[in-house]
Amino acid sequence: MVGTLADITARKQGEAALRGAHGALEAQVQARAAELALANTQLAIEVAERRATEAQVRELLGQLVNAEEDKRRRLARELHDSLGQHLTALALGLQAVQEDPETQPAARERLGQLREVTQRLDEDVDRLSYELRPAVLDDLGLNEALRELSSAWAQDSGVPVVEVQ
Repeated sequence: MVGTLADITARKQGEAALRGAHGALEAQVQARAAELALANTQLAIEVAERRATEAQVRELLGQLVNAEEDKRRRLARELHDSLGQHLTALALGLQAVQEDPETQPAARERLGQLREVTQRLDEDVDRLSYELRPAVLDDLGLNEALRELSSAWAQDSGVPVVEVQ
């Protein structure tokens, strides 16, 4: 009988050390996976909060736009109705004084000039009120309002506007 004897102590110690290192590495991987899962959960919560915040911002912006449009509509109406009526009354008063037979010729000429200024002022008020809030926007909608605005701009500027469908 022949036998061979080999000392495998070092190999067994190496395997035990390797198993220990593997176990430690596995524990680190599990700990890191738990950290990443927690980070992902926190990120998901943050994304949801940001989306909710963005939705609130969009809603507030919508309310702001509506408030601005309401204010423009009211201001345009007040400009057109109130100031326009006063300017019309002024123009009629100037005309009555101008046509009065007792009015001196020099005063008539001056009253005619004042009527022209009043007429231009009335036209400017109408234009401003239209630019603030075109009535066609409320009556016919955005497309028609843009069509009318671009047509007026083309006429004023001499640059043709081509409608794209």
